[in-house]
Amino acid sequence: MLCGAAIAQVQTRWECPDRSKQGRERIRVSDGVTHSLATQSPLPDVSDLRGQKLDSVVVVGILISTSGEVICTSPISGSPDLFKRSQETALKWRFKPYEIQGVYMDVETRIQFQYKKGKVKIVVPNR
Repeated sequence: MLCGAAIAQVQTRWECPDRSKQGRERIRVSDGVTHSLATQSPLPDVSDLRGQKLDSVVVVGILISTSGEVICTSPISGSPDLFKRSQETALKWRFKPYEIQGVYMDVETRIQFQYKKGKVKIVVPNR
């Protein structure tokens, strides 16, 4: 269980059609905290981009269900050409469920993919 200090605020701004319970509250948690809960964190495939000059940090907002599955993504910032690739990869991530006082919560957070020189890595901010 993580302390309440990591929580920024209760959010209900994203709509996840057919995948989330209507009206269920979710919390926003820093990406540094949620990254430590990741059990699967694949990187986007950039093999088709070899030879192209890549230099962008793509930030993808994600909604994690109470089971730890990413059920929704939303582009936040970065190269529009890399959003789809980043969002598809984010949907493959898995997390340990987030629990507060014995209650599992949906979590809103983000993943930052740094594309540079034909490679990609995850940007993990300090907690």
